[in-house]
Amino acid sequence: MRQRIHEIDRRRFLTSAALGAGAAMVGGPVRAQGDSGTLRVGFEENQPASLAAMEAAAALVMARHPDVRFEFEPAPPGSFLIQLVLQLTMGRGPDLFMLSGSFLGELASAGFALPLDDYLASWDGWAEVPERFRASLTWNGSVWGMPHQMDSHFLYYRRDIFAAAGLPVDWQPASPDEILDVAATIKAALPDVIPFALHAGANAGLETVGRGFVPVLLSYGGDFKDENGLWIIDGCAIRQTMHFYERAYVIDQTVPQEVMTDSSPVEAMRAAMLDGSLAMIHEGSWAYGEWLSGDPETARDQIAYALMPASDGSGNAVLSSPGNTLFANARTYFPDIAWEFIAEMNTLEQQVAVNVADPHIPSRLDAQAALGQLGDPFLSALMASTDALRLFDPDPAVRDVVTIIQSATGAVASGEAGADEVVDRYASELTRAFGEENVVMQPCNAEV
Repeated sequence: MRQRIHEIDRRRFLTSAALGAGAAMVGGPVRAQGDSGTLRVGFEENQPASLAAMEAAAALVMARHPDVRFEFEPAPPGSFLIQLVLQLTMGRGPDLFMLSGSFLGELASAGFALPLDDYLASWDGWAEVPERFRASLTWNGSVWGMPHQMDSHFLYYRRDIFAAAGLPVDWQPASPDEILDVAATIKAALPDVIPFALHAGANAGLETVGRGFVPVLLSYGGDFKDENGLWIIDGCAIRQTMHFYERAYVIDQTVPQEVMTDSSPVEAMRAAMLDGSLAMIHEGSWAYGEWLSGDPETARDQIAYALMPASDGSGNAVLSSPGNTLFANARTYFPDIAWEFIAEMNTLEQQVAVNVADPHIPSRLDAQAALGQLGDPFLSALMASTDALRLFDPDPAVRDVVTIIQSATGAVASGEAGADEVVDRYASELTRAFGEENVVMQPCNAEV
């Protein structure tokens, strides 16, 4: 089954590339060899903190290798992945590329990324990377990329809206149901405010999975796989998650349809949080950095942050994954130089600088400690959340689930089907994708 999944994964990459075949290519293959020549670095534009770090890393590498140069090739976020996969499929592409680490399993299984094990064996920084972070970078026994940022999330809420609705402004929900209770209170007290933004359907892209469905699933004690590595297609947590969506969108209507149907719901809801028309949203740590940049006074005074709660009272469940991650092209003529660049991007000093400018959790323990000592309330809360982080192994097949989750949440949120019916569809589609021998149903006798 594992081989079949990898074949499916490669076909999906090739299909994505074919869909974007009309997009402009970003340069050709590397031609120079040895320790002299130009290394190309591809990444999505509008990431000033990472670009500054990459420029600093390049300067240090070039100081050691006078005949080496770096070319930075920013690309529009909407087309970068498609263009990159097109190039890599053709044996071309940049020497280094920066993507979310959630693509790691796919890149490795398709043969696009260079394994880093030999370099890590002699890199002193590897000892600072905690074991659970290492596991999220490991596929098929090897490490394939190195993140200078780890994603983390909060449930953000507006203090002024909570105060106006008679709710406590210092708040940590004890259960996901409490979030919906608070949303209902806000709706009754302040009808002109959007009580809660819960991403669903296809328009929010991966946010539906990473900022919507999965955090709620974790909050109810769920997971993608069981202890034997089988995909969970039905169970209490899955049913509770779908009922959470049904209550939010259909029963209480505390999440309006526009949260799902807006052409750009992610941008729209982030803007609504800053302008005070949205009360609550589950978002990445970087969103707070954007709000600080847009209106620092409002962000610090009015936007508070809590952790997603575990429904059994055991603590909190914070979804995490490798964020901005550097990969070396498996076909680069400069593997040693490429590694030097990756290593320079992941020094203590670099990780502190980039994660202060663009709030994330560093992948190094010493950098986490340094950020926690800076005295910034948000960074301190972010570093304190590391004990609650939940990471998944980089299985290439995870993305086969994305469209299934988008379809399921969209069907519930629109009222097309009830929560239990959608769970049955979800189970059927996962079984079709992975095969009956690779899925498991966990009987649920609890009320949902």
